[in-house]
Amino acid sequence: MTFDPRQAGFAWPEEVQLTNASGESMTLRPYAANLSQVQAAGKNRVGQCYRYYSSSLGILTELEVLYWYAGGQQVVSNFLGQFKGMFDRQQVSRLPLENLLTELAALGFDETTIRVCLRWLLQDGYVAIENAADGRFLEIVKW
Repeated sequence: MTFDPRQAGFAWPEEVQLTNASGESMTLRPYAANLSQVQAAGKNRVGQCYRYYSSSLGILTELEVLYWYAGGQQVVSNFLGQFKGMFDRQQVSRLPLENLLTELAALGFDETTIRVCLRWLLQDGYVAIENAADGRFLEIVKW
């Protein structure tokens, strides 16, 4: 390895065994990075497309690993639909974070799926977290 995975922002900078939301396991280790693209992306999610891992499933981008980790593209798509629906049903743009987490878990979404998807929504600017005296809230910024 001719780069420092920590400096390149790898989510998993060392070899690790992951188990995804569906119960499948994979061994993962940093493989390569397009450092100029990672740097240009800053903290945006697009940087995940330029960090590569060798895995028991082959060479994967960090974005592909995170989709797998969250349970797959169908699970992520279902999560996004349910998440947006919570706001739409109540006709509001802001909801208590704790209530959202409880409701998403009650719908059967794994904690890993919830964390990955909420992180993406925050990184891409679709939602924002507000810390208020009466708790933490998620607000839809754009959709």
